[in-house]
Formats: sequence, C-alpha cells, structure tokens
Amino acid sequence: MKSLINKLNEAAVAYYKGNPVMSDSEYDRLYEELIKMENEEGVVYTDSPTQNVGAKPVDFIATVKHDHPMLSLSKVHGIEDIEKFAATHNIVAMFKADGLTVSASYEDGKLTKLETRGDGSVGNDILFHAAAFKNLPLCINRRGKYVIDGEAVIKWDDFENIKGDYKHPRNLAAGTLNQLDRNVSKTRELRFFACDVIEGGGFNSLDKN
Repeated sequence: MKSLINKLNEAAVAYYKGNPVMSDSEYDRLYEELIKMENEEGVVYTDSPTQNVGAKPVDFIATVKHDHPMLSLSKVHGIEDIEKFAATHNIVAMFKADGLTVSASYEDGKLTKLETRGDGSVGNDILFHAAAFKNLPLCINRRGKYVIDGEAVIKWDDFENIKGDYKHPRNLAAGTLNQLDRNVSKTRELRFFACDVIEGGGFNSLDKN
C-alpha cells in the first residue's frame, strides 16, 4: 500500500511539473486499486492521494485535558546517572526522536483524537492537523480503543529542503502544529514516531519474549 501511495504521489508531482511519468488511464487504474486496498485492509494513511482534499484554516486551536498523564523525561548529564538508575530498575534503553510529544487515539479503527503534550495534563487538540503527517494512519484495522503516544518529527534531510529561515526541525515541528492552516502544515513533512502503547493490544512489556 505504501509503495502504491508513493508511486501515485510521485506521478502527481511529475504531472503538475509538466513531465508526466504515466498516462491518465494508468493513474486512474492505480488510484482505484488503492481505494480497493484501503477498503479491504481498513487502513488509510494520511499521505494517501485519496485524502488530498483542501481544507479551510481553523479559527483557533482548542485545549483538551488528557485521559492519561503525558509526562516528560528527566534529563541526565552522564552515563553514571543512567547506571545508577539501572542498578535499581529494570530498564530498556532506546533512542528518542527529538520532536514534539503527541498522543493519538483510535476508536474502532478510526483516529478520533490527536493531542500535544502541553503541560502533561492539558494540551492542544490538533486532530485537524492529522492529514499533515506523512505516515499517521487515519484508520487502522482494529476494533476497540487504542491510545498511542509518540513524537511529531521533521527529519533533518526533509528540514533542509524546506524553504524559510528556520533554526531547528524540532522548533519547526512545534510551530507547525501550533498554526491554524492545515494546508501549510501538509508541506512540512511531519512524521509520527510511536514510542508507547498506553491502551489497547494487551501489551504490558517491551520484552518480545
């Protein structure tokens, strides 16, 4: 599905640049194939050409109280601090993307909430920005409730190709999700990196064994 989405998006870009890479009939055939695949799998990605519909800017960004605490990580300044903590805790070490923490909630397969961390108890309702993410599913093939915390990130190579006087991809990601025009946010190459399943799926450990 992702390969087909990428192929169609690349064809659309080439078409509007006046250098088509496939016929209209071939594009239409692949587009219909994608619609059929989305319906069969129950999964729709935000960068799918089936979702490329213009949207009016919103008037304001609402605040929302989180259903679960969205805590920040404590900072350490050396390996000794980590070793001291690990001596009394079972830990799993991993890289953390330097982005803006957000939480995505699904109800019976449909994305119903997308919230920034804010102060950990109250954040911003950014569901209207969902389509700006390159890889965040609008629908998943799962029943019940799923709550997934992660990071909104702009990768460095994408950041370097974005026109404008911006200092850092994290700052641009945060600023993008705080502005009102979702058509602008769709040009910022935002990606969602999941890091914690808060609810759903029956997961209670990162241990695959």
